[in-house]
Amino acid sequence: MKANLEKKIYFFLKSRLFRFLVVGFINTVFHNGIYYVLMNSNSWASTKNNFVAFIFSVQFAYWAHRYVTFSNPNQISTRASFIKFVIQAITNISLSSLFSYVVVDSLGYTYHYLIIFNVSVLPFISFTMMKFWVFKVKGPHASVE
Repeated sequence: MKANLEKKIYFFLKSRLFRFLVVGFINTVFHNGIYYVLMNSNSWASTKNNFVAFIFSVQFAYWAHRYVTFSNPNQISTRASFIKFVIQAITNISLSSLFSYVVVDSLGYTYHYLIIFNVSVLPFISFTMMKFWVFKVKGPHASVE
């Protein structure tokens, strides 16, 4: 029983999903770190600082997911996958903003629902888009992981 559990843990730690979660966590810290520094070093509005942090974090996330999460950089076009990645990121920020506007601003629910949405629904959408569209490898080199 213990060996079976250890085997499952080992496979999870080597899995693409685990790498995705680690890169996502690091990118979240990176994004919020930039946002924090900007908020404490200029007089811009929160939204503008968040957008600047978003621009930097999208670039970091692209390269980290390309080389760590989906680690098959030689079989994927950088230009095409980066454009797709930006579309995926814009989709996420749009869904998050729409959910925030409807649920929090319009219906008056607590912002905690947005946080729950952002950490539960958006990562699933991101992972799915990245695996099956952004970093999809075609042909004999396609990974089954």
